Amino acid sequence: MSRFLAIAVGAVVCVAFAAGAASAVTDVTVEPVSFTIPAGQCADLPPTLSVSGTGTARIRAHSSLDAQGRVHETLGTVITGTATDSLGGTYRFNYHNSLSLSATADFPFVAHITDHFNLVGSGGASQIHTFFNIEVLITGPDSSEVLSFHSHGDPDTCDPL
Repeated sequence: MSRFLAIAVGAVVCVAFAAGAASAVTDVTVEPVSFTIPAGQCADLPPTLSVSGTGTARIRAHSSLDAQGRVHETLGTVITGTATDSLGGTYRFNYHNSLSLSATADFPFVAHITDHFNLVGSGGASQIHTFFNIEVLITGPDSSEVLSFHSHGDPDTCDPL
């Protein structure tokens, strides 16, 4: 969970104060992505099986400033693609990450992050499904408190994205 908290705090602090005085800004980028799950890393895989994949990420960042001076941020990433394992099995995968927050120009504020990764196909790695949902109270640039955390599968070792 420490990986998720570090990602949450870093992303939230950067995103929250990037909006500045803009009333609304949306940015969409598309980029190639690749990953590898090494053999022995993910308990949901046979111990000698590795999986590598490539896909396309679509990232949408939206910032807005309301009349009360609150910054509203959303950052959504969707990645889809194909993968193969070290024995020749083939797969499709999808990944989704969503970050949202509303904040004034000061602390504290709450960030909500949802993340999932699915790998399905014909090989020994089929049916990997990971998920986490975390709500974090950001109390300063280097301080935070986890308000809630729920997960399914093993997102720390089986979600390569």
